[in-house]
Amino acid sequence: MKKGNKSEAATLHQKTEVTLQDSEENLRNAYHYTRSLIEASLDPLVTINAEGKITDVNLATEKATGFPRNTLIGTDFSDYFTEPEKARIGFQKTFENGSVIDYPLSIRHTSNKIIDVVYNANVYRNEQGKVIGVFAAARDITERNRVREKRASELIIANKELAFQNEEKQKLTDELIIANKELAFQNEEKQKSADELILANKELETFSYSVSHDLRAPLRHINGYVDLLLSRFYDSLPEKGRHYLDNIADSSRQMGTLIDDLLQFSRIGRQEKRLVDFDMNIIVNEVLVPLKQDNHKRNIEWRIATLPHVYADQALLRLVWTNLLNNAVKFTCTREKTIIEIAVLDENDEFIFSIHDNGVGFDMQYAHKLFGVFQRLHPTDEFEGTGIGLANVHHIILRHGGRTWAEAEPDKGATFYFSLPKNKED
Repeated sequence: MKKGNKSEAATLHQKTEVTLQDSEENLRNAYHYTRSLIEASLDPLVTINAEGKITDVNLATEKATGFPRNTLIGTDFSDYFTEPEKARIGFQKTFENGSVIDYPLSIRHTSNKIIDVVYNANVYRNEQGKVIGVFAAARDITERNRVREKRASELIIANKELAFQNEEKQKLTDELIIANKELAFQNEEKQKSADELILANKELETFSYSVSHDLRAPLRHINGYVDLLLSRFYDSLPEKGRHYLDNIADSSRQMGTLIDDLLQFSRIGRQEKRLVDFDMNIIVNEVLVPLKQDNHKRNIEWRIATLPHVYADQALLRLVWTNLLNNAVKFTCTREKTIIEIAVLDENDEFIFSIHDNGVGFDMQYAHKLFGVFQRLHPTDEFEGTGIGLANVHHIILRHGGRTWAEAEPDKGATFYFSLPKNKED
């Protein structure tokens, strides 16, 4: 061999060695780079050859399976899943399609702990483009599944509670419907009773008016013939006969008064209310004028508070005061000094008027009879009256939406009350 040829061959050999050394260095650098990338992932990463054998894993895979790297490499990848056949099917799909996304599997740890994962895998090829393996990455979804299950359980419980609440609401609704039906029936019955009572009252008022009106004619005849007997035959009548005629005349007058009171009572029910705003002081003073004149010889002290304006029927309220004040004067006639007090209490929605006297009073066990027609608590030979005055008072106040009541003790006076609402409704 010539010296020149030997020199060229040596140079070529040196170049080849340098090239090989560079290639090895590049391979080593590529390997370390790839390993760094694999180990940097917190998810398990595995490379698998075409036969399904593991060729490489990262540290996350060791932790997920419980096996060291040198044990895992060379083994069948499907052995580490709870469903090996399902894992092999996913592997086959990767080869067929080039990749799989979010393929669900479960890894079994050496401690038998199960880790739910989803796999994303891609094939990798050699320089000639032939598929030589699969690169797979797992994502632990155990906590996500636990949260979903918890939420699903909570949702089931919430739905059950909602169903129970709806059932209770429906139950309450059904009970309310039944209660409303019962209430409607009761109201219907009450309205029916009220209508019947109104009709009965109207019939009673008509009857009272008719009877009172029809009694006037025979009563006038009685009074006329009594007057004729007393005027024409007074001297020829024996004393007992004159006494009998006097009794007839007195009874006739009482009957006339009773008829007038009955007519007044019947008219109150038929009379239309004329509601106006007026000063109650004026009405009371008007009633007191004739009352004071008729009793000017008596020692009566009047104690009258300042009274309010009211919205009522002026004529009917005058009748109320006339009856109550006449009663107070009548039932104090046995007192050396009479004291009559008129007061008012301003409540939230009504005025309460009171008339107190220091007269004979009455026993409260009979108070329920006070405001009834023809009801009397004292004999007529002690105190005159027909027993209709307080019935008129009660009827008038009731028509105004108010109340009437009384308090008393025998021989210690009495107090009569009536209320009037403040509203201005008819």
